[in-house]
Amino acid sequence: MIFAFSSPTILHGIIYALVPFVEKARNPAMAVFIFHLGICVLAAFGVDALIENAQSVWVNRVMIGCGVVAIAIWTFEAIVWSFHTPVTARASPIAVTGVVAVLLIALLNSLRMGTIQPRSFPVLLIVLVMLEIGSLTQADLSNRDQSFRYWSSLSRDSDLGAFLKARPGPFRADFKDDDVPYNFGDWYGVESYLGYVASAPQAFIRVLSSKRTHDLFGVRYYVAKEPPHDGLVEIFSSAGGIKVFETDTAMPRAWPAHETDAIPNLNELGSQLNDSALDFNRTVLLQGDRPSLENCSGDQVRLLRHDIQHTVIGVEMNCRGMVVLADGYSKDWVATIDGKRAPLYAAYAMVRGVVVDRGHHEIDMRYRPMSVYIGGTLTGVSLLAVWFIWLLLARHRGSSCHGLPRRSHGLLRQFGRWRHFLGTGIQLR
Repeated sequence: MIFAFSSPTILHGIIYALVPFVEKARNPAMAVFIFHLGICVLAAFGVDALIENAQSVWVNRVMIGCGVVAIAIWTFEAIVWSFHTPVTARASPIAVTGVVAVLLIALLNSLRMGTIQPRSFPVLLIVLVMLEIGSLTQADLSNRDQSFRYWSSLSRDSDLGAFLKARPGPFRADFKDDDVPYNFGDWYGVESYLGYVASAPQAFIRVLSSKRTHDLFGVRYYVAKEPPHDGLVEIFSSAGGIKVFETDTAMPRAWPAHETDAIPNLNELGSQLNDSALDFNRTVLLQGDRPSLENCSGDQVRLLRHDIQHTVIGVEMNCRGMVVLADGYSKDWVATIDGKRAPLYAAYAMVRGVVVDRGHHEIDMRYRPMSVYIGGTLTGVSLLAVWFIWLLLARHRGSSCHGLPRRSHGLLRQFGRWRHFLGTGIQLR
């Protein structure tokens, strides 16, 4: 919840800097949905406790509080409408909240008097909550949906998508935003150089506009009405006037290299990539420690499988070298060579590289994000804890507890008090 408030809270910057993966959040306010998920579970416990303790003095106090809120809201409304007082708050939603407060009093009183069934109470309570929330949806604002502005482009480029999908791959294509203003790659299933994503590696952001970066990532086709630069050959023109241009400088998806050069810092990566002396087929740029390689030629590299989360490469190396795969690098990728774990390098600070010895080998790369395993483990532990608590409560309810020692009675009563506290925020009597 604190993180969802973003910059207005001082803790947001601390959480952003220290907690792993938090910096990946593009819109911190979306974290409020995680908060809501937890609140829903606690609210369910609270409703159960409320039904079981409808005669509690706390229910009386809640009803009195709702009455005070309703009176305050209607007094405010009367002043605003009677004296035409200018206010920044929208009066209609506030009035709805006052009505909901009165209806909640009536609902709680019906529960206490027994005029409604306990199983009907949660349904009616949800209706009241939806009524109150509905006043803040801003449904009276004008429609700003702009999705239909792209529909003509989507239907216009169907022949373009069919042509690119028929080309031998793997390859990537780059699209001029002014001519193709939507996510063409996602719509037609074509690997694209850029697209709408939540984040991107810092090294890639620094050099994404460079033609050499396009070549490194295997951008073979450029899609636009006019060629973006020299050296391109037009190979297709769609009925909508969008053309496909091909380049012969794009690298394949995987290739071998036998030399390494250091990247002093990411600020110099752009100048190193644009150096005409740099040959991707021969030299790999690396940060940190560089592995020892041997010089030779005539290696063979073949993609045996290429999926989003799994890649298999068959290689025939004449000497020790590095096999580069022009897909994004992440520490969550796990590489094995002939079934044995192998270190994965950030080649050119952006793509993946694996050192392979002489001979025939099979490289297997799988995406195994540790955050998913940690999250799955925490979810499993939480489910087991909920099941254990439910089991204890079921056993407690099914037993009169007369045969238990006095200490057991005290522990069960204490456990029940904590359950009510966690579910409602108060301890019912």
